[in-house]
Amino acid sequence: MERETIKTIWYEFEAAAGSFDLLDSNADVVVTLSSGRRWAASFFTYQNIKTLRKMNTLSGECLRGTYFCADSMILVSELSKEVIQAVLQDIIQNGALARFCTRLETEEDQETMGSRELMDRIAGISGKEGFLAFLEELRRDFLSHPRAWANTAIDGYLEAMARWVEDVSASGWNDINWDRVDYKTMAKILYMGKIYA
Repeated sequence: MERETIKTIWYEFEAAAGSFDLLDSNADVVVTLSSGRRWAASFFTYQNIKTLRKMNTLSGECLRGTYFCADSMILVSELSKEVIQAVLQDIIQNGALARFCTRLETEEDQETMGSRELMDRIAGISGKEGFLAFLEELRRDFLSHPRAWANTAIDGYLEAMARWVEDVSASGWNDINWDRVDYKTMAKILYMGKIYA
């Protein structure tokens, strides 16, 4: 199987305004491979770790500089495009990309996985806290993956809910005991979403 190659690299420092110290800086990097898969990492120079430790000692962060951590952190001698590219190529050649970088899902992956995960969450709801957590996940899913939503306007959303109840309750694959549903509470929750601020 042919190993993937680097297609493009996005450097945070290219998007940021102003100059930076090649030997004392950090930046996020996103590499896109020939397959279209995207991976992210946070690159820090060795000197930048020393600088951050001094700053944290003074500010009190990270237990006054006792520790430092970051997701997908890679330490380098200097924060140049040449060094970063060489490091990424070496990591890819050694088959270690998944060890040191975080996979960024494509929009299609996110939409498919998001819908599946939300459906799985419903089965685990057993109380108010679980219900509130699900509502928050549903809200975030709408903001992150609007294309995965068939109904993005409130009128269409409410109409689809009503149709779903009618269709499922009359179908042969219905798995809900409709006599045990607390309709008054459901109606109140939906109505309060209209007026509560």
